[in-house]
Amino acid sequence: WIGFEEGTYSLVHEAYHSTLGGPYAVKEVKLRQGLSPAKIESMTMKMNYMLDLGHKNINKMYGFAIEQKTLSVVQEFVKLGTVHSK
Repeated sequence: WIGFEEGTYSLVHEAYHSTLGGPYAVKEVKLRQGLSPAKIESMTMKMNYMLDLGHKNINKMYGFAIEQKTLSVVQEFVKLGTVHSK
C-alpha cells in the first residue's frame, strides 16, 4: 500500500503491483452483516459482470475478493477520487 483515504462507504488504498505497476485503487468495504453463501454467490455473479463493463465514465474494475465481512475491489486509480477529475 502507498496510502489510503477514507471514502463515503469504504477505505481506498493506492496500490502498486510488483510486476504490473500501477497505480490501482483497492477499495475495502466493510459489510455490516456476514454474508450467506447464497449472497456471496450473487455478489460474485454481479462483480464478474462488472469486470466486463467498459465505459469512459466508469472506472475500470480489474478484480475483486468477497469474504464474510469485507468486499475488496481493485479498480483504476483516479486522482482525487472522482471520474470527473480525469
